[in-house]
Amino acid sequence: MHANAQAGSTVSKTFNGVKSLPTSTSMRMHEEKEGNILFLEETGKEGYFKYDRKDKVSLDNEGTVIVSRTGKRYKRVYDGNLSVAWFGAKGDGKTDDTQAFIKAIASGSNVIYIPYKAGGYRISNVPVNRTVTLKGDNKFNTIIRPAANNVSCFVTQNQFVEYHHLYFDGTGTTNTVGIEHKHRISTINSCFFSGFQKGIFNNKNFVEGGKPDEQIIINSRFRSCEYGIYSDGHFINSKILNSIFHGCTRSAIFCTDNSYLASTLTTEGLLIERCLVYDSGDPLGNTAAVDIRNLDFTFIRNCMFDINNHTALSLLNSQNCNLSGTYFSAAMAMGPSSSAKITGNCSNSTIEGCQFYDSKNWGLELT
Repeated sequence: MHANAQAGSTVSKTFNGVKSLPTSTSMRMHEEKEGNILFLEETGKEGYFKYDRKDKVSLDNEGTVIVSRTGKRYKRVYDGNLSVAWFGAKGDGKTDDTQAFIKAIASGSNVIYIPYKAGGYRISNVPVNRTVTLKGDNKFNTIIRPAANNVSCFVTQNQFVEYHHLYFDGTGTTNTVGIEHKHRISTINSCFFSGFQKGIFNNKNFVEGGKPDEQIIINSRFRSCEYGIYSDGHFINSKILNSIFHGCTRSAIFCTDNSYLASTLTTEGLLIERCLVYDSGDPLGNTAAVDIRNLDFTFIRNCMFDINNHTALSLLNSQNCNLSGTYFSAAMAMGPSSSAKITGNCSNSTIEGCQFYDSKNWGLELT
């Protein structure tokens, strides 16, 4: 081994009997025969590469394809998941890793692994524009942070996108979003959102061919966001399951569809089940802990909406709704607040097996 080899050096060594190079830069300077295997030693990018003589067009993406100065394509040899670190993501809490994530998503892999790094990854408006699963180690240590104010970490722009085991931390930022959806059919599983204006934002200004509907949000946690989940339209046939919302200063779950103003409901079919919502809602009385407006067919089952800062649940002009087996409390409200409030045209709705406690006004208010 050459311990004194510098970054960018073309010094070659051997690793398990295979010629090895210290950095991707040195691999670009290297010339190898067809079919020969090379080993890249660079920390975070380690792995085997093979020269592909037939490929004349693939671009250098730093992770799975490295192009030499004479145009030779060295292809990474691997099984299993692709790592975002291969594309240059540092996760040191200082580097802007946006381009590394964009390259990883564009690589074509079905699953992109985001390994734990002590500082966390800083990114801005990464477009997730193909079907892919982004997967961390767990929701407490694979940290994703916005690289600036007024940005989203990820922007979903294709269907069947999944996010697993990620910790989104917007603490100390302004007007930021963890995941912004502009397309349909997505899954968020075992993720943590903290300190954002909106943990998840379902943007009605969707990309062509998609709407932010048919979402599954499961086993996730939302803490100290203004809004845990904010949807301003097209949250159709979606599910929020087994999740916890704590300290959301405006609303834990806020869903509305302004098309109601044109007498046409286009958002319907929302299921909230086995969720805990507490210490949430606007204490000044503008938004409830769970605030549903102009949504048809909303089902809330076996949840606990406890010790909230305003009305635990508000339904406005939302028809064909069903509340069952759920506990509602506005114990921390500063002013007159009912435990739950149903207002306007909420026809064909049912309530069964629910409890309304700690009201500062009515237990259940119907207006």
